[in-house]
Amino acid sequence: MNRKNLILYSILVVLLIYPLFYIDSSFMSSNSEELSVSNNLGISTIFTTPITIDNTPGSLNNWTWAKDQGYCTGSGISTDPYTIKNHIFNTSSIPASPLWIQDSSKYFVIENCHFIGDSNYGAIYMQNVSNGIIRSNTMGIPTGALVYMRNSSYNVISNNIASNGAIYGLVAAGTIGPTRYNTISNNVLSNNGISGINLRSGCESNTITDNIINNNGNGIDLDSGAVNNRIYLNCLNNTLNAIDDGTNNQWDHGNKGNYWEDYAGVDADEDGIGDTAYIISGSAGSQDNYPLMKCPEQSAGTGGGIPGYDIGILAGSLFFLTSAIIYLTLKKSRKIKQ
Repeated sequence: MNRKNLILYSILVVLLIYPLFYIDSSFMSSNSEELSVSNNLGISTIFTTPITIDNTPGSLNNWTWAKDQGYCTGSGISTDPYTIKNHIFNTSSIPASPLWIQDSSKYFVIENCHFIGDSNYGAIYMQNVSNGIIRSNTMGIPTGALVYMRNSSYNVISNNIASNGAIYGLVAAGTIGPTRYNTISNNVLSNNGISGINLRSGCESNTITDNIINNNGNGIDLDSGAVNNRIYLNCLNNTLNAIDDGTNNQWDHGNKGNYWEDYAGVDADEDGIGDTAYIISGSAGSQDNYPLMKCPEQSAGTGGGIPGYDIGILAGSLFFLTSAIIYLTLKKSRKIKQ
């Protein structure tokens, strides 16, 4: 093969691969302020008025209604949950939560959505709700919090980016009834005005694990009446990393606790665990008995994305395929000359 053809093949490689990176980067940069951490949202609809799904018996705005309106798909059972996916909710000019769900025990998923709401309201408000999965969502300024959960149990909040909230990242409270047995894991909670996570009175036996909680006023704030919650394997670097005014909350998992950026202890035996406990601020007198010396490896905030779309795999595959074509062509050319 002559030099001219080799140059043409090299140009072909660049032309095949570059558009993939351009598409990916242009999508992100075109919405840089609101979607800079958006998990590659596959957007289908933009909602500019609040949506309330009320599954109270006799309510007209129940899940069946929501499905008829095109807000969700699925049938509400464990193998086919109602699914709200790939939407933008922008109700920042309206004093209400963009998405309100109440009195529901149906199985549902809210996935890969972006929320922009009023600074005094949670983007996803859940009252008396169970069996929900909130995953791979993001929020933009000036939203008050990504999730506000009240009297709700057995829900999973994972792989979200709950950052830049006017007040909080995530809030849970129990008033009429408890909020318990929820799991908050693998989220990124950063740059929120007051707290990354706030568990209020009535929050019992919830698990907070594997989250990255940075640059908030308070990292994790447990109010009076927060009882028997477990917090471990989180990575914290905040103005004040934790406050515990509750009762019997556990800040380690028996042999591993959390990583605290301001931990001043040492690890003389180099087992990755600090030799002295990390003291938690607050009236509870809590402590992390096994503080980690390094931030644990986590996949926080990496969920979501367009199914089947991976820019690295596509680019790598095209590069390999094109290189193989060039190699085989060169090999064939040498044989012909011989």
